[in-house]
Amino acid sequence: MAVKWFLLDEDLIDEARVIRDGILDDRLRLTAPAVLWSEVTQSLVKAVRRGRLDRTAARTIAHAIAEVSPLVAAVELDPVETVLTAFRTDLNAYDAQYLSLGSNQGVSVLTADLRMLEQGRAHGYDVVWLGDVTLRDGVLTDTPQGYQ
Repeated sequence: MAVKWFLLDEDLIDEARVIRDGILDDRLRLTAPAVLWSEVTQSLVKAVRRGRLDRTAARTIAHAIAEVSPLVAAVELDPVETVLTAFRTDLNAYDAQYLSLGSNQGVSVLTADLRMLEQGRAHGYDVVWLGDVTLRDGVLTDTPQGYQ
């Protein structure tokens, strides 16, 4: 989801930016695995290499990332738990960290990754699709579909 805060050719960017703006306005708090910003910057590098973005734009975005990153609480996770979650859900270790973190903190995992949504829900994790949430008075709210 955080990649969508910066790359304009992604889907669900309006929904993602509602979350980003809530964080910037101190209406929302986001916690993520410490790997989050490595994943976001890798996506930025890939976007340049694939011709989606030029290097000047990437540098500008990197500065924006540097401004937002301190507002997201980065959490180191137990590698054993990450591996077990990855095996249980058949997801990669990066995605497994988000599920482990959500489970440990008793909160929903917000994602724009369809595979993480499906695999997470199939294995009992509280995973919410980015396109299904709304922000009302600074609070993420349920949708007609519910958080399942």
